[in-house]
Amino acid sequence: MVVISYLVALNNAYMLWQKSSFKLGLLWFFFDGIAFNLITRIL
Repeated sequence: MVVISYLVALNNAYMLWQKSSFKLGLLWFFFDGIAFNLITRIL
């Protein structure tokens, strides 16, 4: 379940990257990685 939600978030980050600026997409990807690390540590 965690993997699926992470893939969805990754896809959203990619879509954001394509639509908006490069910096915003990179920032979103960075924070998504932090969230994923926190989730894996909790589990």
